[in-house]
Amino acid sequence: IFIAFGLLLVLMVIGVIGSFMHDRARGIMPVALAAAAPKRALRLVLISVEQLGFADGATYREISERAFAIGYAWCPARSAIDLRLVYRQTELRGDLRRYNVLHVAMEPILNSMGSPFAFVLWRAFDSDLLYADFAHEHTRFHAKDIFVFWSP
Repeated sequence: IFIAFGLLLVLMVIGVIGSFMHDRARGIMPVALAAAAPKRALRLVLISVEQLGFADGATYREISERAFAIGYAWCPARSAIDLRLVYRQTELRGDLRRYNVLHVAMEPILNSMGSPFAFVLWRAFDSDLLYADFAHEHTRFHAKDIFVFWSP
C-alpha cells in the first residue's frame, strides 16, 4: 500500500510541478549559486557535436576547444539554473520540444569527491530534470548530442 501511495504521490508531483532536480545536480548547486549572476542577457546557442565537425562523436575537451575556436564560450554555471526555467517555459510553447537532452557547456564543477560535473537538462515523462553528468576532459559524447554554448 505504501509503495502504491508513494508512486501515486510521485506521479501527482510530476503532473503538478513538472520539474525535478537530480541528486547530482543538487550536489553541485551551491557552487553554481555562489557564482556571480551574469550582468547581461546571455545569447545562447544550441549546437550538436556533429555540427561542430565531429561525425563520430568527441570528448568534452574536443567539443569545448572547437566551440572556443569558432567564438563560443562556456555558459556561466549559474545560467544552467535559469536555463532550466526558460527551457520549461519555451518547451510549453513547443519551441524546444524536439530536444530531449541539452548539455550545458560550462566549466566543470567538482563535486565533494573531486569529480568534474556539468549540468544537463533532460526531458522525460512530460517533465524536465536538471541533472549533472560527468565532464572529464575525456568524457565522450555522441555526434547527435546537443550542447548549449554562450555566444558573447
